Amino acid sequence: MNLVRKTFMLFLGAFLLQMALLSIMLLLGYTHSEGTWKQLRLHTIERAAADIIAGDPSRQLPQDIPAAVYDADRNLLEANRGVGRGSSLHHAELIPVTRGDEITGYYAAGQLSFRYDAANRQLLDTMTRVFFFGLIFALLISLAAARYFSNHIAKPAQRIAQSLEGFTRNSRSAELPAEGAEEILHIAAALAGLQQRLQDEQKLRSQWAQDIAHDLRTPVASVKAQLEAMKDGILPATQSRFTLIAGELSRLEQLVCQLEELMQLESPEMVISPRTIDAAGFLAQAARQHDPNPRKVTVRTETAVPVLTADEALLYRGVSNLLTNAVRHTPEGETVTLRIFPEDQGTALQVSNPGDPIPPEELPNIFNRLFRGEYARSSHGSGLGLTIVKQIALLHGGSVRCSSSAEAETVFTLYLPQ
Repeated sequence: MNLVRKTFMLFLGAFLLQMALLSIMLLLGYTHSEGTWKQLRLHTIERAAADIIAGDPSRQLPQDIPAAVYDADRNLLEANRGVGRGSSLHHAELIPVTRGDEITGYYAAGQLSFRYDAANRQLLDTMTRVFFFGLIFALLISLAAARYFSNHIAKPAQRIAQSLEGFTRNSRSAELPAEGAEEILHIAAALAGLQQRLQDEQKLRSQWAQDIAHDLRTPVASVKAQLEAMKDGILPATQSRFTLIAGELSRLEQLVCQLEELMQLESPEMVISPRTIDAAGFLAQAARQHDPNPRKVTVRTETAVPVLTADEALLYRGVSNLLTNAVRHTPEGETVTLRIFPEDQGTALQVSNPGDPIPPEELPNIFNRLFRGEYARSSHGSGLGLTIVKQIALLHGGSVRCSSSAEAETVFTLYLPQ
């Protein structure tokens, strides 16, 4: 059942329920009014009977209801209808009229019917007509409101459904509703964000595939060409040649391993194991990995906190990637600084190095998969190191950022919340 039909059924059910409740309330009101009216009419007849029994010649019984008055001996004094065998007064109960404790007479009233009264009958007829006409108008208004309400929701919802169907068919250009209920607009806004994200992811996957193909093709082609040349006797099978081939294979292996590592880090099943880490010991271990190095770059450590909480293996992997990049791009003989300090109710690990700055246009993309700007084209690397750092930060609920300029050093900051 579609939304329009459901809305109609809902409105119709609510309308019928309201009409049922209204009918019950009218019936209860009618019953109460009829009882009150009967009591008042009997009271009127009783007063008239008391006056007639007392000998008031000007007093007469009401003419709209059969009534008769009797004396204490039950002799008929006055009646406004016949009291014979066929009359409704013949079998009517005689009701005593008292003065103090003494019965002065009796009166009898025929059948009291609220509907037989002319004024009451006119009122009931008017109320019946008003009720049925109101019922028809209320039904028409409810149906019109249901139609408007269902269209107001159904059309934007249908467009959103079509957009989702388009996503399943790899369509990324579906038009989303710009007006409608607030909840529908929230869904449309979320879907628009998803649509943009899917478009960006599609572009990224395409670029990633091209970069992977390029980065895999280059070492594979190099190794293949040299092996074929040695097989054909064009190149000598020297130790240096095998060393060069081994380097290309090592680079290929590194790329595959980092791709596998990134896939594991981005897996929904990935769970970290945070624990308390000695900050000074952690920095010393990370610095020893890169000191000494062929470029004679010094790694200096500073810490302003005694301990930090994180998954030590993952954090060490992220800091190691940052240090590797920093040492690689630092001029020979200069110093790379690795420090830990408190920041915004958390802990920050910062790696800074002198050297050529990263171009401003490349800064927003340096954490993207396989991104290698002009700054990194001349160096070895897979383009996945910073992406792995970013994912490690996200797994800890933190973030990573970079600043770089000609006036200041290049600074990478890995933030971990408390």
